[in-house]
Amino acid sequence: MLSASNLAPYIGFTEAEVKKLSEKYQQDFAEVKRWYDGYLLKDYQVYNPRAVVSVMLRGEFRSYWSETASYDVIVPLINMNYDGLKTAVIEMLSGAEVKVNVAAFLLIYT
Repeated sequence: MLSASNLAPYIGFTEAEVKKLSEKYQQDFAEVKRWYDGYLLKDYQVYNPRAVVSVMLRGEFRSYWSETASYDVIVPLINMNYDGLKTAVIEMLSGAEVKVNVAAFLLIYT
């Protein structure tokens, strides 16, 4: 969602909610944040509900992104290197932080 507006705190768990859940389920909030740092929507850090519920109930940190689609699906998009995407991915894999303007990328299939 690129423009959440006033709906931002209702799209997923807010950071305050994740902190409370971490306490309730005895999870280290700093580790939850490191794994699932969420999206910054408007003024809210919003976390993916599936990832948060999974780690709270199972106590396992997992990459939910790898379960949503195969790597083969995104390779062509990365290799397009649109607006330096491939370079950014390489930098992130090496541990660097990269700012990404998701509103600037639009893929149109014909």
